[in-house]
Amino acid sequence: MRHSDSIAQLAAALAKAQAKIQPAVKDRVNPHFRSHYATLEAIVEACREALAANDLAVLQLPCDDPNCDRVALRTMIVHKSGEFIEEAVSARLVKNDPQGLGSALTYLRRYALAAIVGVTATEDDDGNAASAPQQVQRVQPTAPVPTAAPRITPTIVGETQVFTGTLAYVKSDQGTSKAGKAYTKTRVGWTDDTGEKVYATTFSETDGAFANRAKTQSIPVRVTYRTGERGVDVISIDTAEQVSAVEAMGGEDVIPF
Repeated sequence: MRHSDSIAQLAAALAKAQAKIQPAVKDRVNPHFRSHYATLEAIVEACREALAANDLAVLQLPCDDPNCDRVALRTMIVHKSGEFIEEAVSARLVKNDPQGLGSALTYLRRYALAAIVGVTATEDDDGNAASAPQQVQRVQPTAPVPTAAPRITPTIVGETQVFTGTLAYVKSDQGTSKAGKAYTKTRVGWTDDTGEKVYATTFSETDGAFANRAKTQSIPVRVTYRTGERGVDVISIDTAEQVSAVEAMGGEDVIPF
């Protein structure tokens, strides 16, 4: 961390600002983690007035990283006296193209801004407002990634398990239930650490589209699954890179892939 020779005035101003800063509203739903998270706009809104009222400003600029597959961001908080504190953070690119770069920078800006000014987040409880997003039921955190995936028996109901790696098989089919409701079923497959081929099924169109995209682009994924009475069921599919980044930063939310 770099800072000016003195940060006395900055520290006093920041202490006053933090007393006024409100928690950012988790105003967006992540389709892969089924969880809410606070957007960059929500975090800025939570701290803008308090910072300005105490003569503080935050600057965030992309900066060079020696690794071509990473993007870096430098965040600086400055006081009108000229005092400053700054730090840089980087993340590996899941997609090395302009869209992937923009998503990674937005992700870094959210976390860096919240960290440097002390913004926390809270659930959006304004469920009766017409403009509020649809409420999505949160799921319990999944089990940590095991060092080796055990062999499974498709005919026995099993505990939650996790596979991390590249999918070897993805196929989606459409059908109609006995009640006349249309559905999309996606079957994904991989080879576990024991060398056994595992196939799992999901009826989530979001997870199905995500799996097809990951298979086409050879993106490593983390599949959380469980053996049911009729086979192996997918609980969730996420990118392994994003899961590692979130766990390293101690959070549970990521930008949608």
